[in-house]
Amino acid sequence: MKRAWIIVCLVACHGDSVDETVGATCRDDLDCSERCEGGGDFPDGFCTLSCIDDLDCPSDTLCADVHGGVCVFACERDAHCDFLGPHYVCREKRDFIDRRVFVCLGS
Repeated sequence: MKRAWIIVCLVACHGDSVDETVGATCRDDLDCSERCEGGGDFPDGFCTLSCIDDLDCPSDTLCADVHGGVCVFACERDAHCDFLGPHYVCREKRDFIDRRVFVCLGS
């Protein structure tokens, strides 16, 4: 039952947490609390925070070794990334202690 709640939350809970801190679309850093990342990993721009571990990120995100370390949304499958738009999928990356993490990034 706990696993089912986590999956439901991955799909539903992120919608409320997409903001200028993590997840909002952006053109440049002025659109975000800290930084705007773009390119293939972040189509249409993506507000995020710099990080070196999960403690640097909001509670519903984690730190991935992408673009020098950024906070991104965790996922288990592509559908968990739908709230970010049609160009996002669940991809495997590494964190800074070389653990496999699955995060929403551009396809």
